[in-house]
Amino acid sequence: MYSFDMSTVDPENYSVSNLKLENSIIELNKPLTFSASVNNFSDNPINNFSTSLFINDERVAQQNITLPSNETKIIEFETNLKETGLIEARLELEEDNILEDNIAYYNFKVPEKINVLLVYDDISEINFLEAALKPATSSDRIKVTLKSINAIQFVKIEDFDMVFLVTSGNIAMPQLANYVKDGGSLVFFPSNNVEIYRINNLLNLMDLPKIDKIIQTNETELNFAEFDKIDFAHPIFKNLFSNSNKQQVESPNIFRYVKYFPSLTVKSIIQLNDKSIFLGEKNFDNGKILFFNISPDLNSGNFPLKGIFAPLITKSVFYLSSNQNENKNYIVGETIPISFGNNTFPILDVIFPGGSEKLNLQNLPTNVLEYNNDKIAGSYKFLDNNNLIDFAAVNIDPSESILERLTDDQLTKYYTDLVGDNYLMLNPKEDFLQKITKARYGTELWKLFLLLAFLLALIEMFISRSAKKDLMNLGQN
Repeated sequence: MYSFDMSTVDPENYSVSNLKLENSIIELNKPLTFSASVNNFSDNPINNFSTSLFINDERVAQQNITLPSNETKIIEFETNLKETGLIEARLELEEDNILEDNIAYYNFKVPEKINVLLVYDDISEINFLEAALKPATSSDRIKVTLKSINAIQFVKIEDFDMVFLVTSGNIAMPQLANYVKDGGSLVFFPSNNVEIYRINNLLNLMDLPKIDKIIQTNETELNFAEFDKIDFAHPIFKNLFSNSNKQQVESPNIFRYVKYFPSLTVKSIIQLNDKSIFLGEKNFDNGKILFFNISPDLNSGNFPLKGIFAPLITKSVFYLSSNQNENKNYIVGETIPISFGNNTFPILDVIFPGGSEKLNLQNLPTNVLEYNNDKIAGSYKFLDNNNLIDFAAVNIDPSESILERLTDDQLTKYYTDLVGDNYLMLNPKEDFLQKITKARYGTELWKLFLLLAFLLALIEMFISRSAKKDLMNLGQN
């Protein structure tokens, strides 16, 4: 193996990586904040370096940055979301010596409509819940479908973005657990006539904490539970208050609620004064669950009459729908899993930077395609009969931008571990062809042997002449 050191000077390289959306809730005509890491891998500082944010190929923000040598800075851009559908964002730097790492990509989807399935035991228990969703429904962003729990087996849950469930647990729903596992979202309320044994079987299917007991106080004696701690840092509460310095919530009076067993895998968003969870959050494989401890009617307290009720419900919808954009970013060469269980067409169209291809989905052993042809950084779209079923943003590995050189000792050790002594380190400025020839064929000895033969010939001539002279002297005697 022959190793050439071809670098005469260290190139200047600036890169951008880790482009991401900071918003946990994505709403139309509301501010979006993007952040990214800008890296200076050269020994010189950069001044007034141009960075631009593009949304669907339109430049929406720009700023100039100054960055010392060999340092990294986190920068942020803010813009307003103007459209729904697939949003393809990219951040570009101005050109330098290495262009491949000057762009970072991030994709996310904003559904034109959020399809919500509202499942209930008793329709009287969901009147306030349905009313809370109506303001958003009137703007055509949320579409609500009501279904009795007895008819759930005839519903294709996969067609909905999320499910609201109000139940006593009187029916087993393994299909709901599978739906959440595969990336669906669920908001759970126990009904007023909850049965602990039955409901715990359902909660266990979805890895939610089981119910320990039902707490019921005497309403006439004004003995009720109230909010104690609220996690105002949770995305549900972001932009919920007109004055961020006055984050106050009027607590409802709660007379009947379930108390869940403690769980380390649950995040408490609102806690009651007896330290029990009023509103909690749980990740379940690829999906997310929000769960309450009371029914959404007046049998448990006056929660539906409080000002926090409707905003909390609608914010939960937008929060869970935004959650479905997670895990859509990959490094070049990583496998992209594409689920096509609901496809109507056996051919999957893939659109990638600079081209497209068609993939035959027939005869695959599972409903998940492992896509491995992501060899170029950029935006990837997967379509079933012109309908977008999945997407991905593919970026180069950030470690490839690092220009730090190996020392001679490190390089020697690397080559030795790789090929033993069978390597030669060369400098392009020296006579490397001669060194290569010498390494391949060894030192040329013909000149040495010619000289040796000439010397031997001289010695032979000298010996021959001396012997002849001795013979002549012998004859004379």
